Amino acid sequence: LQICTRLRKLSALLDPVAVAVDVLSHDLGTPPALLWGVLGLSIEASSTQLNFIEVTLKTFESLLATLPRFRTYVDVLPNSPHLALAIQDVFQVYLDLGRRCVGTFGGKGLNFIRKLKWFQYQKHIFGDSLGKLRRLTDIVHKEAGVAMEERSQQIAEYRHYEIIASQQEVLSAMTRNQDAVEINDSLIFMVPHPPNSSFTGRNDELEAIHHTLRLNDAKLRGQKVVAICGLGGAGKSQLALKYVHQYQSAYKAVFWVTCDSVVKMDGDFASIAKRLGFSNMSLQQNRENVLNWLSKAGDDWLLIFDNVDSINDISDFWPRSLDGCIMLTSQNSNWRYKENVDRTILLKSLTSKESIGMLEKIMAKQGKIISSEAAAALVKETGGLPLAIRHIGSYICAMGTDPVQFLQAYQDENEASAIDAWDESIPSWYSHTLSTFLNYAFEKLTDDAIALLSTVCFLDPETIGEDVFTQEDISYGPCMSKNRYVISHFEVCDISWVFVANIREATV
Repeated sequence: LQICTRLRKLSALLDPVAVAVDVLSHDLGTPPALLWGVLGLSIEASSTQLNFIEVTLKTFESLLATLPRFRTYVDVLPNSPHLALAIQDVFQVYLDLGRRCVGTFGGKGLNFIRKLKWFQYQKHIFGDSLGKLRRLTDIVHKEAGVAMEERSQQIAEYRHYEIIASQQEVLSAMTRNQDAVEINDSLIFMVPHPPNSSFTGRNDELEAIHHTLRLNDAKLRGQKVVAICGLGGAGKSQLALKYVHQYQSAYKAVFWVTCDSVVKMDGDFASIAKRLGFSNMSLQQNRENVLNWLSKAGDDWLLIFDNVDSINDISDFWPRSLDGCIMLTSQNSNWRYKENVDRTILLKSLTSKESIGMLEKIMAKQGKIISSEAAAALVKETGGLPLAIRHIGSYICAMGTDPVQFLQAYQDENEASAIDAWDESIPSWYSHTLSTFLNYAFEKLTDDAIALLSTVCFLDPETIGEDVFTQEDISYGPCMSKNRYVISHFEVCDISWVFVANIREATV
């Protein structure tokens, strides 16, 4: 049964490689069926003993698990020389592995000698091959990501500019005999989040953003765009939030749009339209009213698109004006290749000094003091990831845990954590930091808190109604008394990824 399970897993790993080979079979001069034939011969050769089969399957699995995700890149394979070369290298290592299996386990000889030969092959030749493939995979992901992004970008930009061209004539007719919109002296500041008192560092990034948006050739007309890119949890939204609060006096109007979904973007544009004095209309008309207002409002406004994936997501919401300032946050670093982006901030981890400062601020807000040695040891475990620092600091304060004892337990958990999903595009410290902390925190929850968390993970965190969990006729989810709910609610919020303010008392 164990061998059958491993064979199914191996088949699933081999299938996307066979698809890629099929696409490039003309260039490779080899049919994809040969991949399956090599695997079959290797299994047959090692079938003399059960442990030989297990060793063979594990080795093939290690090889295939190291490969790039070729199925994702099938559409761009024919035009990507790097991907074609990658598959050729993979194919050579794969054939060499099959040849070694047949030569080692298929011939005659003592089992001990055969095991020793295989061990030497795995330790030296095969280990070097895996190292080469891992380095190659990093190049493949980068090249394929750029190729795929450029392809989708061409389509999106064509649609984007087509919309602009079709609406430009209408916009000109509407504004030909109208004066530009005058923004009142009172600041229009529509940012849903208060300042973060624990924010630390990033001074160079803040100055770079402001220089691009307001100081760099400020007398020249033109729309200015800054993209803040980085891994999830690196502090992109917090940097944008810090900027708008610190430099709000440089603008007469600031608007924040959450881009998690089209529904949220439409909702934010409807709120902006209402604040600007427009009557409540359809979602499309609200959007048009805001865009028309921005096109006539000069350059003293700032629009923030928070958590954008690609231009496809916001093309219908992008201002058509030739003036104004736009700032966006995204995990997609390919924004740096866009022609209309004036500056891209690639956000990295905090320095050790900045990380310690952030942790000390979090502890001080709760009246806690942490020694410099303990703070340095804790932030070292986080890799300088602001999200992890915030959660660890908040957890220690909320649970009253001694920092030294927490660090010891955290390190033990880190040693025990097994990261099943491997991705070359994400640094190893990133997965270990978040998964280790969440595993540690989750184990401390009561059954009621786990039941509550297991339900809210399926809901929008900004519109959860508390009565969902306490009404007596509920037919789903954790029905509990008001007191039990309140206790579980605070327990979850102490270590949750969401702020307490995000769980509202309004009905869904």
